[in-house]
Amino acid sequence: MLVLKKLITTILIMGSIFVNAQIDPIFISTMPSEVDESSGLSFTGPNSIWTHNDTDNDALIFNIDLNGTFLEEIELSDVIPVDFEDVAFDGLINFYIADLGNNLNDRMDLKIYKIPNPDLLDNSIFPEVIEVTLSDQSQFPPSDEDKNFDIEAMIYFNDALHLFSRNRTNPFNGIIKHYKLDPTPGTQAAELQGTYFGNLSENHSGITGADISPDGSRLVLLSNAALFTFTQFEGDNFFGGTQTYNFFSNNTSKEGVCFIDNCMIRIGEESSANGDPGNFYSLNTCDIISSLSELDVETTFKVQVSGQLIRITSTFGEFTSKLFSIDGKLVHNGSSSDRSMIIDLGNCARSSYILSLENDTAFPSYFKVSNY
Repeated sequence: MLVLKKLITTILIMGSIFVNAQIDPIFISTMPSEVDESSGLSFTGPNSIWTHNDTDNDALIFNIDLNGTFLEEIELSDVIPVDFEDVAFDGLINFYIADLGNNLNDRMDLKIYKIPNPDLLDNSIFPEVIEVTLSDQSQFPPSDEDKNFDIEAMIYFNDALHLFSRNRTNPFNGIIKHYKLDPTPGTQAAELQGTYFGNLSENHSGITGADISPDGSRLVLLSNAALFTFTQFEGDNFFGGTQTYNFFSNNTSKEGVCFIDNCMIRIGEESSANGDPGNFYSLNTCDIISSLSELDVETTFKVQVSGQLIRITSTFGEFTSKLFSIDGKLVHNGSSSDRSMIIDLGNCARSSYILSLENDTAFPSYFKVSNY
């Protein structure tokens, strides 16, 4: 028997609530010239944010205020960075810099540098080092369809560091991984905690930054073109609560995010390809609610199930369909010849699948199909 669940607007998916919305961040200023590849943000308060540059730059972290104005820099002595990607603060005395960028998924020298609160430091510091392994990676690099070991987002929560992957799979499967890591210097294994299916757009679901609110109630995951917010979770089971997906009207290199209170975040952007400075934004995550019309979505595709067959019709002409297993493996990829299509699940294992439907006139639509 096939069971169909809609994953658009406000829906119930795998025991949790998912909401779509569209609110753009508010421009504050451009990033200072010292930070032309801002790839992470961390608020240490009350008017202090720390950031850093991306690949192939000096081992420096930069202090800016809440308006993006440059204040100072600190050098990490005896450090040769490979790919700094995010920063995190424990709210008390410890600050972490993630050298975990791994675009090719082939690094065996992942590191996190630990220093005291940089607000209390002079112009340089010798950091402690956490050498990181990922518990589920055994090939360097893995096959293209398994390239999901680039870590560009990190938070500190409940006495642990939490890491989130930027998916590099080909074909892109939309899966975001969550790892948990002991922050004690030395060699530490980041243990896989769970996965989350974002969507099938790499610009919207390729995670570039993360932060958690000071009260620990709200997690955000940033991509170039969207923001995922997770609330009402238990412990550090972030993916088990209410999930809000907010897409932006533009797609730029947004790679740093931090909370400055329990609602407001700042977002940092890298310089553009033509050298224009990146922007510095503000966004109130507590204002993000569903703003899509469910009626508009419902009239885009009509999906019916009969036995092992999925029958799809589109209001607006030809469309493409993809079916993914719950762990992100592509099991079907097709295009309609007109406004309709039939997918036969007779040869598929008894499990749950994600169906993606897309045409040129609407946002992708997602369905959960359970083949039991």
